[in-house]
Amino acid sequence: MLKIASPTSAKHFLDTFPEYLESNVTQAQARDDSLPTVDEYFLIRRKNIGVLPSFVSGELHLELPDEAFYHPVITEMQQHVTDLVFIDNVRLAL
Repeated sequence: MLKIASPTSAKHFLDTFPEYLESNVTQAQARDDSLPTVDEYFLIRRKNIGVLPSFVSGELHLELPDEAFYHPVITEMQQHVTDLVFIDNVRLAL
């Protein structure tokens, strides 16, 4: 993917993907220790559901500046979309 990405979209992917990977490690470690609270689980799951790195695929050909990608309105929308994916994922698991 990075071969076809614009420099800014490659940067955005590299900004978001490590957090996704780290959150998977956090969740795996939490399984060994104790059950997280609902709030803790939501914080971890929002990061490891993989939505944020997936947004980058929509901007691969664009030169979207950081000011746009990290704009407060955009980051709030990303949070809501992530929550919707998370909730739908839980719904499907039931």
